[in-house]
Amino acid sequence: MNNKYSEIDFHSFVDNKLSEKGYSLLKITKEVMENRLDDFMQFVNSVRVEYRNVYGWNEESKDYFLRDMVDKWEYSYGIVNQKDEICFLNFSSVYGEMIHYHFAYARPDSRSRGLLKIHHIKLNQVCLDNGFREMDIYCPKNNNG
Repeated sequence: MNNKYSEIDFHSFVDNKLSEKGYSLLKITKEVMENRLDDFMQFVNSVRVEYRNVYGWNEESKDYFLRDMVDKWEYSYGIVNQKDEICFLNFSSVYGEMIHYHFAYARPDSRSRGLLKIHHIKLNQVCLDNGFREMDIYCPKNNNG
């Protein structure tokens, strides 16, 4: 089936949209996680503390970040600003024949800038490129963002 979307290079689209906004994509590999563990921990735990009363979240330990999940290092991405500061982060892994989209975290000063939408385009294209046709996403009922 040929449609207007089949001619779009969504990987370049994402890179261009992020660049226009002053951001770039960061592929989260195990090596990147190990090298920037303190950055990831500070970033995620600051968001978890911010929403502790809303979701009952607690801070996460190093194990949370380093834990291997099926293909976690293949489907996890972050978005960084021009200073290489983490502004958005998601971990995704494979559950059976689908991708499971774990928590997404965004810095307060990077929210409402369309980063989640751009990230979803990237992750969906990567999933399609790798033969996946389903994604499982948990969104809390009281998530107003």
